[in-house]
Amino acid sequence: MQRKRLKNINVEDFLEDVKNKLNLYSDSQVAKHFGIERGNISQWKRIGRVPVKYLVKFYEQTDIPFFNDPKKFRLPEDALIMPKEKGIIPVVGLAQAGPGIFSEDDYPVGVSDEYISRPHGITDPQAFGIVIVDNSMEPAYYHHQRVLCSPNVEIHVGARCVIGLKSGERIVAAIKKMTDGKVYFQKYNAEDITLSREEIEFMYKIVWTKEL
Repeated sequence: MQRKRLKNINVEDFLEDVKNKLNLYSDSQVAKHFGIERGNISQWKRIGRVPVKYLVKFYEQTDIPFFNDPKKFRLPEDALIMPKEKGIIPVVGLAQAGPGIFSEDDYPVGVSDEYISRPHGITDPQAFGIVIVDNSMEPAYYHHQRVLCSPNVEIHVGARCVIGLKSGERIVAAIKKMTDGKVYFQKYNAEDITLSREEIEFMYKIVWTKEL
């Protein structure tokens, strides 16, 4: 992989571009978007540098063509831009989650609600996305947020999963405990759930979350 050799950017220019592109109006809103404190923005201004991971995150979210535009700011010399994985991943409603969903490039048009580009590092060919439909998992996930599930990744205690029941119900929860006969699930803003293994059709680990 060829490393992109780029110069440092101006912090104020970066903040202005983030605000313009994302319709934000203050440094506090920028901090909230990146999941950091307002003081972090002040620190960027003091040292005159934006951490690489936030630059990369912003560029990947907005697809700004900054490499070929001399007016756009540049990443630091040591920045390494990771390419997107080849392919697209279908995103379906939670009710449609389950076996039989594939993420091939020729996934039938109209079957899924939408598609997203495969994030770097997601290699499972059967990975698929779902739409969170309530607030029971806040602050981990929010209503209408998109997440990716990987049917071929091993699950463990603490993992957040999409769980399919043989009754047809689909839920999103974190695994608190697993025994031979039961699985105990945590719902952050709702009552915890205990299910027998006989009730469970599948448990797919959530491996990636789309930022709001």
